[in-house]
Amino acid sequence: TRSILANGYKQDKPLTCMVVKEDGGEKIYVVAGHTRLEAIHRANELGANIVSVPILCVPEGTSEVDLNLDLTISNDSEPLSMYEQGIVNERAISQGLSISEIARKTSYTEGHVRNTLELRAAPLLMGVWLADGRIAETFALEMMRKHGSKSVQKIEAGLDKAERLGK
Repeated sequence: TRSILANGYKQDKPLTCMVVKEDGGEKIYVVAGHTRLEAIHRANELGANIVSVPILCVPEGTSEVDLNLDLTISNDSEPLSMYEQGIVNERAISQGLSISEIARKTSYTEGHVRNTLELRAAPLLMGVWLADGRIAETFALEMMRKHGSKSVQKIEAGLDKAERLGK
């Protein structure tokens, strides 16, 4: 947002979109560039007055599986966390891909893909702690494997102790 306010929107960074036939017409969905689009909206709220941005449409016939996995492959400005990758990988599995196919398509190891799926299955409170940076993904995995259903209580006790100690 600060960059857009200071420099305007970089015209050489189009949003990637997909045209979908819907309700008797065509609708455009953003498939890559969500963070930039959000920054444009925030900049406009602060007075930027950006009324158009370049878009690049994916070729007709691009599969939902390819679009989904591209979230992991092409997101180089702010890489997806392992937890977020788990969401993408969970979708890919629901779309019929195997763990080995996901690994091949994303250039990650099968072990990494399994770890992301394991994190995705973490209890909700652990997901909150991961999202706000209170715990690391590797720590969450370690605790889940070591303490199973008691991992949340163990982590919560550790977080409470750290807070009492001012850490």
